[in-house]
Order: sequence, then structure tokens, then C-alpha cells
Amino acid sequence: MKNIPPNVIQSWGRWKSDAYRGYIHIWIVGSSIVYWAQRRALSRPVDRSLGLEKYGVQIRWCGIRGMKWSQLLTRIQRDLRNFPCPQYLVIQLGSNDLVSRASGVLRWEMKLDLLSLSKLPNTTVVWSCILPRLFWFGARSQVAIDNVRKRTNREISSYILKLGGRVITQSDLSDKDTGCYGFDGIRLSDIGNDIYLNALQGAQKSFLIKDIRKF
Repeated sequence: MKNIPPNVIQSWGRWKSDAYRGYIHIWIVGSSIVYWAQRRALSRPVDRSLGLEKYGVQIRWCGIRGMKWSQLLTRIQRDLRNFPCPQYLVIQLGSNDLVSRASGVLRWEMKLDLLSLSKLPNTTVVWSCILPRLFWFGARSQVAIDNVRKRTNREISSYILKLGGRVITQSDLSDKDTGCYGFDGIRLSDIGNDIYLNALQGAQKSFLIKDIRKF
């Protein structure tokens, strides 16, 4: 996607298809957090669109278990060839990179890729903050890696706002509440997924109606 002119990006997909006119398209892209959140959403009364259909919203979930940051642009580029460009692109990604990548290099790559995504036509990029975990496998220090997570969230949140994007802080999820997590300390429990989905729902509703920038 890098160095591809905006007019070329815009030419991908079925931009003028009657089937897609009049909708507000939201893509939620990320790792297993998104994968399991979608499955939980399908079991709830408000279904996969999080009760936002009355606002003309259609949500497309793209959760890939084990997904890493380096896969993001390739995935989105592929999807843009088959689907309309979203009005909101929610990104829930980065947790699988924190232990294995140098933090400074990772944040630099994140900013470059987010800059590229911010140039998509009529698309607002939304950064959903990296969630805490009860346990970070492979980390030499649990405290140190969580500090890296917090710093990454601060830097990327500030950067995406400067680009005109939006931020979902996910502040209601905490590693202090063990009931929000499954047995492995990584996956969210049903309660955790409900909190996560409620945050997505509330954030997107606020972005649409109140035009706030940070939820």
C-alpha cells in the first residue's frame, strides 16, 4: 500500500455498487481479540453490528488469530480489492509483537503504516489500545513489558489523533480484574468480551453522533 497513489487505492473494490450505497462501513481488524469478540457478538441479541444498524452501520470483522503488525497492510490491501473502503477502520493489533520486537522499532513501523492508512479516501482510522494481559509469555519481566504496552498506547494514541483519527482507550479492561480473562491470562472471558464489545459499541456511536475523538 505504501507509495500507491490515492486514486489507485480508490479504484479498488466495488466503490459505486448499489448494494453498498447509504451504509456506514466499519472494519474491525486485528488479532485473536477481534476473532473471539466477533464470536461473542454473534451470541448477543444486538448481533455482529453491535446494535448500530439504526445508524446505517455495517460492521465487517477481520480477526486473525496470532496476527502480527507486519501483516496489517497486506491484509487491508487485499480486502480493498473486494470490499468498499470503510468509513471507519478500527485497528486492534500489536499485542503479539510486544515481546518479540524492539519497542522503538515497532512504534516507528506502526506510525509509518498508520500514516499510509490515514490517506485512504474518506476513511477515519481508529486505534483501539493494546489490552493488558495477566501473563506475557516469553517476557523476561512482566512489569517491563506492560510498561512497553502503556508507552506504545500513549505514543500511538497521540499520533493517530494528530492524523485526524480516533482512539478507543479500552479503559474498562484491567489486569487487576482476573474475571475478565480466560484460563491462559490472554484471551478474554465472556465478561471481558462483553466489556470489550460495549466499548466498541459506545465508541463508534460517540464517533458518529457526537464526533468525539477519544472514547
